[in-house]
Amino acid sequence: MVGSKLPTVDFVEATKGRRPQGEHLPMNLDLGCGSRASDAVGIDISLNSLCSRHGMSVCGRGEHLPFADETFDCVDSFVALPYMNVPKAIQEVYRVLKPQGVFRAKVHPASFTLAEMKHSTQWRNIFYRMYVLVNGLALHMLSRNFRLPYRNRCESFQTRRGMERVMRRAGFEIEKSEWNTTIGWPHAGTCWVIGKKVAEETRVMAAQEKRQT
Repeated sequence: MVGSKLPTVDFVEATKGRRPQGEHLPMNLDLGCGSRASDAVGIDISLNSLCSRHGMSVCGRGEHLPFADETFDCVDSFVALPYMNVPKAIQEVYRVLKPQGVFRAKVHPASFTLAEMKHSTQWRNIFYRMYVLVNGLALHMLSRNFRLPYRNRCESFQTRRGMERVMRRAGFEIEKSEWNTTIGWPHAGTCWVIGKKVAEETRVMAAQEKRQT
């Protein structure tokens, strides 16, 4: 069932025999893939979207990725992360990435949420957008997200500083961030963060060196 912790899938074992022998092919994950077709393994909460997708797909939540540790070389998330508990999802991405694996996330700036509020006409939608703004501030200031109880959903906007902090806490080294918050409704601007998974011993050494300086 979506929302519970699903049995772990070892895609390296599951795809043996379908991948050329003696050749390393990158294992990529499309987090929140929807119906978007690609060579990557796709995961999405919507079973209806996955039914029309071509390629290997799994129905599940980003906060509980049903994959073995260190499965993927790269994880991409194209504006799906804002609809998840961001810190929990990023921790899961770190877990399923191989050492030196790359995480690329496109997210929503506050300007997108404000534009959605501006185009809302019903008080329920306005109230929900207020929740998204508060949740985005919680992510920015406290590195936390919380679900809206009566809708059992989690959504927030993201800031460059907040995203970089959450990713570093999970163990990523920030390689690049691009933050263009100018939007042309309904497009959400161009806000990207790219991080590389750093080995635990490297993180410890870096922390020690920082304390000594």
